[in-house]
Amino acid sequence: MRDNLSKKQVYHMPIIYGFDSSIFDLLPIGVCLSDACSEDFPLIYVNDKFCLMSGYDKSEMIGKNCRFLQGSDRDQADISKVRIGLARQEEINVTLRNYKKDGTMFWNQIHISPVFDNGKLKYFIAAQIDVTDKVNMIKQLEFQATHDPLTGLYNRIFIESKLDELIAKSQDFGLIFLDFDKFKPINDEYGHLVGDEILKIIGSRLSGFAFANCYVGRMGGDEFIIIASELIQAQQLHDIASKLKIIINQPITVNQSLEFKISVSMGIAIYPLHGDNIRILLSKADEAMYAVKNKKSQDIFIIS
Repeated sequence: MRDNLSKKQVYHMPIIYGFDSSIFDLLPIGVCLSDACSEDFPLIYVNDKFCLMSGYDKSEMIGKNCRFLQGSDRDQADISKVRIGLARQEEINVTLRNYKKDGTMFWNQIHISPVFDNGKLKYFIAAQIDVTDKVNMIKQLEFQATHDPLTGLYNRIFIESKLDELIAKSQDFGLIFLDFDKFKPINDEYGHLVGDEILKIIGSRLSGFAFANCYVGRMGGDEFIIIASELIQAQQLHDIASKLKIIINQPITVNQSLEFKISVSMGIAIYPLHGDNIRILLSKADEAMYAVKNKKSQDIFIIS
């Protein structure tokens, strides 16, 4: 593919619908124009705003296909929409990760339109807006909606939604329900700020322990849960819980002076062995956990 124009090839400022395309320099959005009659659709015009968005001078972009702004980040779902739309000579609306001259990534919302002259395709014109702030805000809101603000783990809403999804797919999975022993006395004696720091450290340890196809969440208080979507054998889940217990039982230091050793009770439930809906599964896992907490069982228990 050709990135640069032949030295012999000269492009003149095109006239579109009777207007000199330099009028686009007056617009507050990025605009670029590609020659649809040439191989690889080279850029023949970019406006000032697009230069400001990308960090490139006009001379650095003219003659290149605008895909150079993607850098090596070509594995984007919307790129195929661009290829199909160009081939069909249709309007295209996509949002892509693009990269400025200094390497900074920005989200580029792009609207591409074909321009015809007497029924013959002549140009592609693209209007572009940097929507990085908007995308980041949406991602932040999505994160806040699905994650626990204290630990950064998934919250109860996400966990229950994921369980619904797995059950709807009839996909087998295991649950490990965790509850930390004698946590309330710590809050009572040292205060909730210390308790919160302990929960943050526990959350970090659980997150670091996470393995493929598992989801770690905080259900509330000192109750946590792990969904293992590909582990359905009781012994497998028991082995994982045993390793997890060793990690959790390591001393926790808060404020560089307070040291705590937290014990945990864990109950295990398996879908569909122990139930075919969320309510029953969580109840079974909770029942197994309380069998441990009340010392009616070993440290880790699976309801029969």
